[in-house]
Amino acid sequence: MYYYVSVMIFLVIDIDQTLYNTNVNMDYEKIQYDEELYQLLNTEYPKFILSNATFGHADIIVNKLKLSPLIKKIYSRDTVMFMKPHKHSYTMVENDIYEMYADQSSASIFGNDVYYFFDDLLENLEAAKKVGWNTIWIHPDYAIRQNDYVDYSYPDIKSALKGLRYKNVL
Repeated sequence: MYYYVSVMIFLVIDIDQTLYNTNVNMDYEKIQYDEELYQLLNTEYPKFILSNATFGHADIIVNKLKLSPLIKKIYSRDTVMFMKPHKHSYTMVENDIYEMYADQSSASIFGNDVYYFFDDLLENLEAAKKVGWNTIWIHPDYAIRQNDYVDYSYPDIKSALKGLRYKNVL
């Protein structure tokens, strides 16, 4: 007897310095739609935002980038009880996603769902790795500093999405 177990893949992405680069004097008016970013994110994998910023800030960024149709949910400091890098921030997100997709994924029953977490801060990646997520460090120094809790590293989100596709990860 054969059993088919589907594996759901989820992309969880930080906002600031990960999804887009900001500066100290952030100006929302300078944030613009990026066709290439949209196309790279326009995949079958459900995408979520996990940010320590407020929901309002994350929502403005997602809307300015015109990514709202691709983002299933925003998790932020005012919607999640714990902020990154607290381990419960990741487990709460995972549990919520499980509830959204439980009827679509037989893999969830066996704990086989796969999470890819994109963030610019190493401490956030380390905590995500401890709960079993795959980690992608988005940082200009991506090639310099490697840790055992960083699975992949890239200078920006577009390079990461291209690189992970090229490696047949996504």
